[in-house]
Amino acid sequence: MARRARAGSTALIRAGLADSTRLGIYGHSYGGYLTAWAITQTRRFDAAGVLAGAVDLAGLYGQSDIHTLSRLGVRRRAVGDSRELEAHRRR
Repeated sequence: MARRARAGSTALIRAGLADSTRLGIYGHSYGGYLTAWAITQTRRFDAAGVLAGAVDLAGLYGQSDIHTLSRLGVRRRAVGDSRELEAHRRR
């Protein structure tokens, strides 16, 4: 993904739409996660903004209900698996 961000910014610079000495990158949610990762892969960006990005994956896991649902037997399956949903409701 960093290659795509770099390629996109290169195209903008070549088109005269961006200044290579003043580039920034930002993203929200997964885009924030990508932004945090991208700035560790290239020095092209002078500023970065991470908005609601998951930058602490251990903390995200600890604050989510994924582990609780796993303990209850709810597995990741296609949405609409009615047998599993009914079994979960009966518990």
